[in-house]
Amino acid sequence: MSMQDSELQSLVILASKAIKSIRSEPDYQELDVLKEYIVLYEKFIDAFDSNNLVKLELKFHRLSSLSRAFLETSNDWKKPCLDSMYDFEKSGKKFFEY
Repeated sequence: MSMQDSELQSLVILASKAIKSIRSEPDYQELDVLKEYIVLYEKFIDAFDSNNLVKLELKFHRLSSLSRAFLETSNDWKKPCLDSMYDFEKSGKKFFEY
C-alpha cells in the first residue's frame, strides 16, 4: 500500500465516520438535507471502491464545504456531525491540494 493509498483509506474512514455521525443526529429523520449528505458521502466511498482517482476528487469537491453549508442552515455549532464533517474536509483538502 502506497502513502497515497493509505491517505485515501483514512479519508474513506473519515467519510464513514461522518455518515455515522450524521445518522446519529436527533433530527436526522426530519432533515432531508442530512439524508442528501449521506448519499454524497456514500458516493465518495463508492468512487474509492472503483479505484478512480479523478472521480474520487470530483466527489470530494462536492463534499468539501458541506459542514459550513449545514452550519449556516442549522445555526448550531454544537452538532457533533459538524466535527466529523469538518475532519473529513480538512483531511481531504490536504490530499487533493486545494
